[in-house]
Amino acid sequence: MISTETLPALPSRVLDVDALHSPSKLSLVESCGRHGHYVTLSHVWGQQRIITTTATNIREQMQSIRLETLSQTFKIAISIVRKLNIRYIWIDSLCIIQDDPKDWAVEAAKMGGYYLNSLFNIAAVSAYDGYTGRFMRYMPLKITPCPITVRFSASAQNTDGFQRPTLWQRAWVLQERLLSPRLLLFSEMQMSWLCRTEEASERVPEGTSRFIDLKHSDKAFRSAILGFTSLINLYNSWYDLVMLYGKCSLTVKSDIFPAISGIARAIGRATGDEYYAGHWRNDLHRGLLWTAPDSTASHVDLREHRAPSWSWASL
Repeated sequence: MISTETLPALPSRVLDVDALHSPSKLSLVESCGRHGHYVTLSHVWGQQRIITTTATNIREQMQSIRLETLSQTFKIAISIVRKLNIRYIWIDSLCIIQDDPKDWAVEAAKMGGYYLNSLFNIAAVSAYDGYTGRFMRYMPLKITPCPITVRFSASAQNTDGFQRPTLWQRAWVLQERLLSPRLLLFSEMQMSWLCRTEEASERVPEGTSRFIDLKHSDKAFRSAILGFTSLINLYNSWYDLVMLYGKCSLTVKSDIFPAISGIARAIGRATGDEYYAGHWRNDLHRGLLWTAPDSTASHVDLREHRAPSWSWASL
């Protein structure tokens, strides 16, 4: 029996997917300080309209949400959670009141912690919206393990098989994937599992750590940020992350700091360092040495103030 004190606090709101009550329904619930295991979902919103929680329908959502009204991505995620006997899942579009700026601001500040304390994160890496249903196009012959000896160059190392997929292009998802203690990834071809000690897939089920050391993998970033052994490694990882972050897309440009704030808070708690507009006080002399590609600098609209001009976030 696990004591509730040892379980993480639930997010402010979660989806209760208890199938015993009704397999075709679920409900939005307020946690009210309760503790328990929960899973999170990373997804692409896409152009098609998806069901969201608003100030108008929140009471209705807390009564029941019909499974048939949800996107294919949500249905599959809920199916996974139910099969693993996990009762709660957190999905941003349903657990945050989307037309309430105050609620959004409060929940956005907590979002990093939600991913950090989750049991694992489900990531629909190849779906370009919620209705494609293309979590997987299962083709066993393409993922059957075939052990051979090969030589990898540093630039070619990419074991998770998901280099720049649709989901990874979202700026918000960077902290979702790095703060989550475990990731269950679905691509068009296979499933993969990433945690702090191993990266494995259907193609390489025994894991990759025995074969190659990925200097710039998610595992390396999580290790440096969440379990760092030296400040210099942590700051170097932060600069690598900023480079990745700069290549991601933001629908709302003013989200430039909120979308990475969870990682910044994790670093700040671990080091006690002060954070200034994307830079760290104790490494400010190096942080200010950033440069922008010529193509980026030529398209900067100086009338749109997002950050101080000395910050990389101003571009």
